[in-house]
Amino acid sequence: SKKVFDIDPSILAKKREPIIELEEYCEPGKVTDNCSEAINGFLSDVADTGKAVKDSEAEAIVGYLDSLPTQSSNSNGAAFTSYLDALSTGCVPPPPSSEAVNGYLHELKKEDGEQLEKKDYFKDREPMLSPIETISKIQKMETRLTNLESKVSLFPDEFDARIDARLDAFERRQEQRLSNEMEKIMRMLVDEKK
Repeated sequence: SKKVFDIDPSILAKKREPIIELEEYCEPGKVTDNCSEAINGFLSDVADTGKAVKDSEAEAIVGYLDSLPTQSSNSNGAAFTSYLDALSTGCVPPPPSSEAVNGYLHELKKEDGEQLEKKDYFKDREPMLSPIETISKIQKMETRLTNLESKVSLFPDEFDARIDARLDAFERRQEQRLSNEMEKIMRMLVDEKK
């Protein structure tokens, strides 16, 4: 088990090296005050500088979020990556405090578990995809659909409607997952007044 050192996280946040920072303060699967402070410091720095978040930085934070134990197999990465983009462009403010970040981290565990208890049909759903993965998957599906449509002339028109309905349903589910997670991020990290 890694030892978590009690060092002022704002020092490391100014260096913009969250991979080192997360390794120091954020033990996979655990929520600690030092980790919340480190993430808050990084998010505040992103908002203050307006610099785009590097892929390695986003991957480090999303990897930590995905390490938190939940009953869900969902990744919150796509929504959090969107939040990081909005933060760096000034569209949303940073969290008001490390307590708000800590509350969000605890909420991830709690809400995912409660959501599954309420809706069993979510148990076998696909994990959350990043925006790039979602676009890529949709493009592949559209390509396959186009190829299939060229061969479908032998089938009744109902077959086309079924394919379109399934594609539309998939897109709506992905958009709803992203929307729900962004709403949680906004509620816990932006709107929280602590």
